Amino acid sequence: MKYEEVIQDIKVKIIQGYWKVDDKLPSLRQLARKYETSSNTIAFAFRILRDEGYIFSIPAVGYFIKKRKDFQISKQVKTILKSYYDAENKNDNLINFTSINLLSKYINNNFISYLFETQKKNFNKNPSHYSVINILEKLVNIRGVHLLDDGWDFKDFENILSLEKIDLVYVTPNFHDPSGICWSEDKKMYLLELAEKFDFYIIEEDNYSSLSYSQKYLSFKSFERIGKERIFYIRDFSTLLGSFLGLTCVIVPPKLKDKFLMEKIAFSIIPSQVQQNMLETFINNGYFFFFLNKLKNVLNNRLNYLVNELKNIAELKIMHQPEGGFFIWLKLNRQIDEDIFYELCKNNGLLILPGYIFYEDSRNNAKFRISFASTSLYEIEIGIKKIKKIISYLKEIN
Repeated sequence: MKYEEVIQDIKVKIIQGYWKVDDKLPSLRQLARKYETSSNTIAFAFRILRDEGYIFSIPAVGYFIKKRKDFQISKQVKTILKSYYDAENKNDNLINFTSINLLSKYINNNFISYLFETQKKNFNKNPSHYSVINILEKLVNIRGVHLLDDGWDFKDFENILSLEKIDLVYVTPNFHDPSGICWSEDKKMYLLELAEKFDFYIIEEDNYSSLSYSQKYLSFKSFERIGKERIFYIRDFSTLLGSFLGLTCVIVPPKLKDKFLMEKIAFSIIPSQVQQNMLETFINNGYFFFFLNKLKNVLNNRLNYLVNELKNIAELKIMHQPEGGFFIWLKLNRQIDEDIFYELCKNNGLLILPGYIFYEDSRNNAKFRISFASTSLYEIEIGIKKIKKIISYLKEIN
């Protein structure tokens, strides 16, 4: 989501010393122009940064950098931040296996301008639906559940249910980010049964199910029975179409609809009628499905090529064969020092995401993720050659 990009970028700049303690941040309007988003999105990002202790506010004056004692970060994390910094500066020599920008090569500025101009002519004052789901860690007690190849480990989850009252569960059942896992239909049905039995609601984020290459993956919402609705269904169109159509669709259980609308009003979320009309045109004129089908074909070709090349590297193991989406998980041979491997990747202009940045424990040691969302076949070929060369070097020095 756009606000997450803003938060990440500001955190990196603070850590790298771009802003010093007590420096005043640019205004909401200035940052909205910089990040090409709304002032409301910047304000929302600021609230999270303030709650996390990165910034503080002075009423009627602005936001300032807060002094923190925990800005010291590990060498591992510095490697990742350096990679993102290089990518942000658009180094043309980089092979970027971290990007999740899907449609940048298919939707050009002329096309966006056409949509915008078309919708300015049709602009009206019809009611709109625009929402931001806000989960603030400091306001709730969060419990994690171990993820298996077909969804949650229900022994783990039911153990939590036996010890405490759960109000909400958050799931991304189809092409879960960052794992890429899809839930089985049996597990989807079972979670719905538990929701009714233990009286909790489900927040389902379903942004990537349409990126399946073959079989159709159903949402939790599609299994729900009328009269027993317990699912907040979320679909963020910006994950597929980019921030220029930064719209999120939310379907709320009827019993909580009024409360949800009150929260929307309280957060002063201003809907974008222009963006909604742009999306309507994009779908009704067939552009959405045209680009979606083209994108899936492109991603599937990239994946097949990537898998064939990776199978020739004995020191790498493919953790899970994707059936859709745009990334793949790999595991390094134990003989390869992962920290040196990541450092050499960075030094050789190869950006990848180590597993340890996603988890606090050691479950993902020596695992890393490669995204092929925006890499061409040629870039994949160059990237694989670099990985082979780095692994060959590490084997020699061992």
